[in-house]
Amino acid sequence: MKAISIPSLLGRIGKRQRFILSTALATICFISASFNSFSHIPFVLPILMVLLYGLIWIAILEGIHRLEWFLLFIVPLYFTVSLFLFYYFLPQRWLTRLPLALIYSVSFYALLLCQNIFNVGVEKSLQLFRAAFAVNYLYVTITLFLITSSILSFGLPFYANGVLLFLCTFPLALQFLWSVNPEEQLEKQLIYMACGIAILVGEVGWFLSFIPVNSSIIALVATGVFYSVSGLSQAYLLDRLFSAKDEGICLCAHLCTSLVPTLYQVVGICVTFSDVQESMLSYY
Repeated sequence: MKAISIPSLLGRIGKRQRFILSTALATICFISASFNSFSHIPFVLPILMVLLYGLIWIAILEGIHRLEWFLLFIVPLYFTVSLFLFYYFLPQRWLTRLPLALIYSVSFYALLLCQNIFNVGVEKSLQLFRAAFAVNYLYVTITLFLITSSILSFGLPFYANGVLLFLCTFPLALQFLWSVNPEEQLEKQLIYMACGIAILVGEVGWFLSFIPVNSSIIALVATGVFYSVSGLSQAYLLDRLFSAKDEGICLCAHLCTSLVPTLYQVVGICVTFSDVQESMLSYY
């Protein structure tokens, strides 16, 4: 009698049914984990990630090779962690837990579809590839905003903010650049570009940590920088960026000259606002 392996047994279930089953189980795990207190996050989060990794594998299952064991799982896991951490900044009650669980279930199902298309797209082109890329790009941006907002809300020192933003941005940037043209081998150019994007986002978070503004505003600025630079990187990988190097140099110079005065204005406004607050407090 031949032994039946787990992949062959799961392969008998339709892929759409596996997607629905994995999404339902992931939503149950997400809701169950949300009942734990904030102090239990270091213990609950690793267990949640391991369970979700298994559920993502059950959903995709076929055709996962080499780097895909890492790249196809990044965005669903990152999105789950970011939304799970963001939940603790909201009122912990069923009125917020149920809508958030609904948003998570729809998003998780959409991300499974995207990763499946990327997985199949390694072997053959699909008409749905552009739609999957756009949806994946959207969720990568949302995930980065949620993670950045959560990190900055902890009130860590400026150097810790920069390092954590770099470490959290690098995998997302790498997955996004790989999804432009999914292949089984990862080029060194993509690693260098992802590292550059992560360094830039980390520097933005490090610099803005000195400015007394809300953490959500800093997260929004850092996410905007990521969205812009990653979009330019996508155009570069597709050979759609510039026809000459001079145009790229002029554009970078224009961005730098326009960004510096804007940052000075933001700093001046924040300093003026803090001075007004101090004068009002001293007056009363």
